[in-house]
Amino acid sequence: MAAAFTSACEGSDVGLVEFYIEQGADVNLASHEPPSVPLVAALKSAYKGWDIVEILIDHGAKFDDPDILLWAIFRGNEEWIRRFIDFGAPLSRRACEATMAEPLDPEIFRLLYSTPDGAKNLADPNMQHLMMWQATKRGRLNFLKMFREEFGWDYSSPENYQMLVNYAKAKPDVLAYLEQDRPVAV
Repeated sequence: MAAAFTSACEGSDVGLVEFYIEQGADVNLASHEPPSVPLVAALKSAYKGWDIVEILIDHGAKFDDPDILLWAIFRGNEEWIRRFIDFGAPLSRRACEATMAEPLDPEIFRLLYSTPDGAKNLADPNMQHLMMWQATKRGRLNFLKMFREEFGWDYSSPENYQMLVNYAKAKPDVLAYLEQDRPVAV
């Protein structure tokens, strides 16, 4: 029943999901085909609506799957991102990487990284490098400013600076901002 229930969640079939729950479906049981917990399956198709997500939460869905925040970020629903953080959903490395791929509000980004998982990821120099690169590539000056001014990230080493400048060439405002920290050796 787990696979059929998870498929119903992903298919956004409210009636079928409610039927399975009435029949005793476990809202937290992962299926192998498709490989997912019902809440993640519902989030994958949440662009059709959030009804299934609400139903699963109302019936005790847990928030321990590392892809829960990832899919909320992909769906761009800031209300749900906030709710999942409040519920204690973990912030996986993949979800961290998605924060730069999706057009999030900087306030949501700050909220994500105020969690213990977020703080751990922010302390990782490789993650900092990736996020600076993605923000530069996407022309997100507001994020570059936040990284430097609020988080104290230093991207003035010759290697970092040159890499970022290469991606900022078509973005004059980003390039001008980076020029403020131009290393002497470049």
